[in-house]
Amino acid sequence: MKKFNISRINTGFGIFNVIGTYNKNCKELKVSQLYQMGTDGWFELDINRAPSVVEKLEPLIINHIN
Repeated sequence: MKKFNISRINTGFGIFNVIGTYNKNCKELKVSQLYQMGTDGWFELDINRAPSVVEKLEPLIINHIN
């Protein structure tokens, strides 16, 4: 598993900061921390309560780190 830290990824549904690990061989992505840019700066999203956001971001993250 290779660690990654995407300090800023712009998407159609927001701007995010993503920290996690990725195994390129088995295409396994694990997001450990997820922040979204709000009007007052970054705020942390609870990845356990917002799995749909992680699912939407997954292909964008993989594309970004490859």
